[in-house]
Amino acid sequence: MNSPEKLSPALLEAATTSEAMLFGAPRRAPPLGGGNWLMIRPVADAPEASSLTLKQISGPEAWALYTDLREKVELAINKMRADAEGKVREMHEQQRGLPIKWYFAMNGETPVGMVGMMTLASGGAWYGRMVDLDVVPEFRKQGFANQILLAIDAHAKKLGLKAVAIATDEDDWTSAWLERHGFMRATRVGKQ
Repeated sequence: MNSPEKLSPALLEAATTSEAMLFGAPRRAPPLGGGNWLMIRPVADAPEASSLTLKQISGPEAWALYTDLREKVELAINKMRADAEGKVREMHEQQRGLPIKWYFAMNGETPVGMVGMMTLASGGAWYGRMVDLDVVPEFRKQGFANQILLAIDAHAKKLGLKAVAIATDEDDWTSAWLERHGFMRATRVGKQ
């Protein structure tokens, strides 16, 4: 496991600030399980090339497509369309009040995933915060999640970001997956 001691105070501040911007003051995590990890990865100096590109979601047609893809993601975790539409409305509204941009992860002309990214400054440098990262169900188990991380890294590098953070359920497999891709467990927070 990577060590959070390697993370600069500015980087830790950026991660906790992003949590506060998204959800209000971070809540303390319960003593055992049931919390989230804020995980951070410095942006690689020479990121590997990704087979995917990020395409910003804008305009009604793109948001309609996002809603359709979001429905597939939500149905894969046993939710209904109304939940997907509500989540997309919430994400769209959230984008208006915060520096969040939403992207399709494109494999050629096909969106295989989606990601939200927010940028913020801390300690004189810029950092990124992934708000959401999903692979469309029919494209899962084909390595696209790994490729999305590489595309995010390339995008972050292009923007001049020093690091990228994401929150993940501490009781979920994603924490270990993110660690395999260079993310460090920075701090625990309560679920929002």
